[in-house]
Amino acid sequence: MKLIINADDYGMRPAIDAAVEHLLQIGVVTSASLMVTGSSAGDAAAFLAKNARFGAGLHLDLDMVFSSAGFGKDDHGRFLVPDIFFDQEEVRSAIREQLARQFGLFREMTGRVPDHLNGHRHVHLFPPVLELMMPFLKEHSIPCIRFFPSFYADPPQAAAIRDLLEQNALISTKIFTDGPHLPAPELACSAEVMVHIALPAAAEQKSRLREYALLADEAFRRSLESPGYELCSFAELAAAHGQCPQGGA
Repeated sequence: MKLIINADDYGMRPAIDAAVEHLLQIGVVTSASLMVTGSSAGDAAAFLAKNARFGAGLHLDLDMVFSSAGFGKDDHGRFLVPDIFFDQEEVRSAIREQLARQFGLFREMTGRVPDHLNGHRHVHLFPPVLELMMPFLKEHSIPCIRFFPSFYADPPQAAAIRDLLEQNALISTKIFTDGPHLPAPELACSAEVMVHIALPAAAEQKSRLREYALLADEAFRRSLESPGYELCSFAELAAAHGQCPQGGA
């Protein structure tokens, strides 16, 4: 199994960045998603610019689009947005503008193109947002995107989105897990483990501290050495595309 351990919210604030950088350097986290709208994005981007060996993607932040419209969130922190909201041209224009602006900042600040894209609160998985993103991802050769079926209440819709990504040559892992729990390597040929981590600071959530402690623990590091795991970045996943049985990565 090609295994990506990806840290979200990199660049949001210093306590998060310190945890991400430490775990990148010791080889536990293999990839980070940069939030260019974060308060410490400049320092985080400078780290990525100096460390090209680490995987780096764009963590698309559309909070300003949805929050300004007054939408609330579900128990998982995801925005509750009806499809009809996206029918408004000003909304679609705002999403395109944010995608272009944040991609431009990522490239300017890090000196490279992101090797993957995901969304803060998984906003990239709303079908209308995906539709707007497809031409942009192709134009700028961003090869990978986060996908997981449980985002969708309707299994046929999830299958249709998976097919749409494959038709547009966008690569995603076969398995996605939320939090530092390793899937058994025999379950699939690729997996992404999403983590939200931070070092102790007054403003940090306990869940971020717990995830960091678990990942930094020697027992977790030893588990990564088990037969069947091959740690990699999204760029390396894309380079190996086609080696996975039954297509995909």
